[in-house]
Amino acid sequence: MANYGSQSPHFAMPCRTPTVILIIMFSLVAALALQEASVAAFDKLAQARDVAALDRYLVSHKSPVSPFRIIKTNGAYEVGKFGWHAIAMKSVAGNRRYVLFSTPLTSEDSGELLFERQGSKLAFIPEDDELGVRILHHDFDVTFMPDQKKVAIVDQVDFIRAGKPGPAFIARFSPAYRVHTITDASGKSVPFTQSSGIVSIATPPAASWQLKFSYDAIVDLPMYAASISSKEATLTNDYWYPMIARYPSSYDLTVHGPVAWTTVGQGEIGPSTVANGVKTSHFSMKLPVVYFSLSCGPYRSFFRSIDGRNFGMWTARAGVKNVSAQAGFYAPIIQFYERFAPFPFSQYGGLDSETYGGGAMEAYSYATYGGGLPSEDPHEPSHTWWGGIIPNTYLHSFWNESFADFSDGLYRREAPLGIPADRRVAFYQHPNVSPDYDTVPISRAGVDVGAAASTLGYGKGAFVLQMLEQYLGPDRMIQAMREWIRSHPKGTPGEWEQFEAVTKTLNPHLHLDSFFDDWLRRPGYARLSAKEPTFSNGALSIDLTFTGPAYRMPVDIMVEDGRGKRLFKMFDVTPKNGHAILSWPMASKPRLVSVDPYRKAVRDIHADEQPFGLAAAISRYSANVVRDPLKPEYATNLLGTSQFGSDLGGKILIGHPDTMPVLGQLLKQLGWTVSKNTVSDGVNSLNLSNGTAMAVVELPDGKTSVIVMGHATFAPNPGDARSGFFDDYGRFLNGKTEPKTKGYLTFQP
Repeated sequence: MANYGSQSPHFAMPCRTPTVILIIMFSLVAALALQEASVAAFDKLAQARDVAALDRYLVSHKSPVSPFRIIKTNGAYEVGKFGWHAIAMKSVAGNRRYVLFSTPLTSEDSGELLFERQGSKLAFIPEDDELGVRILHHDFDVTFMPDQKKVAIVDQVDFIRAGKPGPAFIARFSPAYRVHTITDASGKSVPFTQSSGIVSIATPPAASWQLKFSYDAIVDLPMYAASISSKEATLTNDYWYPMIARYPSSYDLTVHGPVAWTTVGQGEIGPSTVANGVKTSHFSMKLPVVYFSLSCGPYRSFFRSIDGRNFGMWTARAGVKNVSAQAGFYAPIIQFYERFAPFPFSQYGGLDSETYGGGAMEAYSYATYGGGLPSEDPHEPSHTWWGGIIPNTYLHSFWNESFADFSDGLYRREAPLGIPADRRVAFYQHPNVSPDYDTVPISRAGVDVGAAASTLGYGKGAFVLQMLEQYLGPDRMIQAMREWIRSHPKGTPGEWEQFEAVTKTLNPHLHLDSFFDDWLRRPGYARLSAKEPTFSNGALSIDLTFTGPAYRMPVDIMVEDGRGKRLFKMFDVTPKNGHAILSWPMASKPRLVSVDPYRKAVRDIHADEQPFGLAAAISRYSANVVRDPLKPEYATNLLGTSQFGSDLGGKILIGHPDTMPVLGQLLKQLGWTVSKNTVSDGVNSLNLSNGTAMAVVELPDGKTSVIVMGHATFAPNPGDARSGFFDDYGRFLNGKTEPKTKGYLTFQP
């Protein structure tokens, strides 16, 4: 704080005019207004979330938005929900002073905002500023003390210079962790200061060096971040390790826990030993990543070897059924994703955690789930490639969540299960546009944007990638993803622009610059409409209109001719003045035109565009289930009950035609036949002992019902299909999916 009080308020200037004195007085008032605010004043503003007042203290910064924005929005994963506080901090070297705005953290979010005092102002130090130092490797020794809700950690860290560091550098933890000592390779104490989760450390003169941190924490944020109790100890979703600029690093790990508990960590699993009532486990994580997961608890392990790798799950919950099936879910998913790059581990598993919370958290060699296992989940395993092999900091965008969601859909469409053509149309992803799409571009939607970053990362970004796949086709799309991994420098964070560059290099003929400009660097989505199509001189003409900003985008068109034959074509829509005229030569006037028949375009999709498929029918009719008493093993996941009655409309009929005769006529209508335990659609057949056949059936009175036959361990996932055969895991094998034939953007010219 500038010292204005040491001088006398008396001005001995008898020659001054009153005007000069007045000017001096105003200058003093202005100077007083610019004096440093106290940390207590900043704390009050932080607690009130008064971003406008805090912004007045900022010096200029590179970001187009305020670094205080997150205090108002909370983070993308609700960082800030426990409130904010301002804390004073001093550098361990020199006289630099800081103000830290702090809140309890959860992984992949941001909440330790560091500012250097510059006179009366605050200069923001972004979290991705390395300040000239990087971490390359950790060697952890972790001791869990469940009865105290405590963990004690010793971490030997390898550092290198990455530029020109000052006399001190900083490392970041979650705020709960208190560093007690830091020593160098010779055992000598290294000076440091700590405020909340930020530690200032004296920089040695060497190009590389090693420091040993000794620290501990009471960890007690269940269902949000890390927690330790008599039930389970988990550091997942927490920054329990020193980080600099979220730069990826590798590590070795030794964990000491209760003798009856199992430790689940990342990477390759080493030997475990037991001594003095403590079980010691070892892990080696050679893949440099940003986010470290670690749990220890009374887990039971269910793994089996498939094609030379172990797959499975861990759980401590009683009554979890069919646990051995998780290996069968994971194996084909991992094998499919090896089209991107080889899987870097010998094992992949899912951890069922009672204290993790909702959703799931990738850990590259496994994932932690808040419940719901066993199940098919292509999203989390894909993070081994998108977030693992190519890391993401989440500070600038959620690109890896976009790639994970896209990969989820890609697997369901292209995996070698059943009939690929049938699976493809059943599992197109449909944009669920929201006002969040209009906030910021997806390439600039980092955690500080708040909840909108999740909507853009998990939503819009994945749908943009699906549109890109329309241009490239699945094979060239996978080629671009594979080439990005191959060419990306190992252990460095990735961003959207790098994938863009690779894709444009591989596909120069498509001239994709405008597509990426529109969808990566602009907010919003297409407000798309169309005039009634016209047919003249042997060509169909469709006038697409953008009622808001125009975007370059692929749009599929389906036409149906007078004989009911359907033709599909993808148009590269490049609008001018808000319009794009699409012309399609054809022999005769079609009787139906459907724009975006499978609803893939990133646009406002209307409710009347959704064909009535199995998922919608089962949801609507779930309270009216008619069950064949002689087939109690069929479709045990459907629980509703109803009387048979004469009206079959709006009911789910579960049974076999031999014992529920009404199914015979409905099956004939579908073109299906059943012989003993086998159902056939004329091309494909299914054993009803370990699979399910389902279909929506039209009734003579215009109503519909659903028929279900067969036994499967897991509930079928029909996607958009109207009928289909499903294996014992509930995976779609083959069936029919209807394109849009009525509703918005559908015409009968």
